Amino acid sequence: MNTFKNKTAIVTGAGQGIGLEICKQLAAQGASIILNDIELSLADEGARSIQKEKGNCIPVAGDCSEVAFIQTLIDAGLRNFGSVDIVIANAGITLFGDFLEYKPEDFYNVMKVNLGGSFFLAQLAARQMKEQETGGRILFMSSVTGHQAHKNLAAYAMSKAALEMLAKNLVLELSPYKITVNAIAPGATSTERTKSDPDYEKTWSRITPIGKPASIQDIASTALFLVSPEAGHITGQTLIVDGGWTSVSPSPIKVRMSMIQFTTTLHKFDKKGEKTGWTYLEISAKQAHQLKPNCKVSFRIKGSIDSYAFQKTALLPMGDGKFILPFNAAMRKATGKNWVIR
Repeated sequence: MNTFKNKTAIVTGAGQGIGLEICKQLAAQGASIILNDIELSLADEGARSIQKEKGNCIPVAGDCSEVAFIQTLIDAGLRNFGSVDIVIANAGITLFGDFLEYKPEDFYNVMKVNLGGSFFLAQLAARQMKEQETGGRILFMSSVTGHQAHKNLAAYAMSKAALEMLAKNLVLELSPYKITVNAIAPGATSTERTKSDPDYEKTWSRITPIGKPASIQDIASTALFLVSPEAGHITGQTLIVDGGWTSVSPSPIKVRMSMIQFTTTLHKFDKKGEKTGWTYLEISAKQAHQLKPNCKVSFRIKGSIDSYAFQKTALLPMGDGKFILPFNAAMRKATGKNWVIR
């Protein structure tokens, strides 16, 4: 495919993970790539991996939160390939911290990279696109944290929500020049960084409706669509790619165990009232009232204990004042008479 033939794309933060995969997919479809990463070794290695596949890619290492360096990226695109047609502001940092203790230097660092880097990359690229008079594509990388609150991520979430508003606002500024501006809000995504967390895949597979976290290919494919000719009438939008997580939003944070514990009997009725298999847990109104907003149910599968985190709002009220908790796929395989809810 040559969807992006004769197009030049600048992608920041692209030495690994989502950014690198975007570059690979763009190059595979004919684009010429300016691959940026703050680490020289990652930028060089990423570019070589694309060049080995006969892709056209130039590494340019540096800090894309600095305006002077952003101009270097624009100049590299013009000098090597003659135009700047697509820019993807993928670079970003995450600095966790309790809101009451968050340091000013951490706050301003997050804003400088996530917001400043994206804002001025878009600005300088748009100036060049305007001069070229051939339109262009600008894409920001937001996050589901811009839609749902996460503990210890106030600054990061603020920066990501702001990017989505920037995409909307630039519709007014850049549409006259046939430049579209959109954003992607990825949910949990398996990358090199998440491999250090042994519970990452298990946790997000459990709380993501589609049953697994996204892959870097999932996010990159979405990016390619939004910067492609097929998305020419889409601008000012944010596309959430999270396997349905924001529709239900269970927290990945390990919940504290409640002081109140009780057991409840498994019920196993089919549509005809015959006892054929586990289907739900029944909880009294008193027990439901005692539960915290975030709960955990423990159960046994083939001799081992497993657990399932759920929100109190998942309980379904019954006409007799009781509540039921429907099973998920794993819970249907559970054995044993009683379940413990905390």
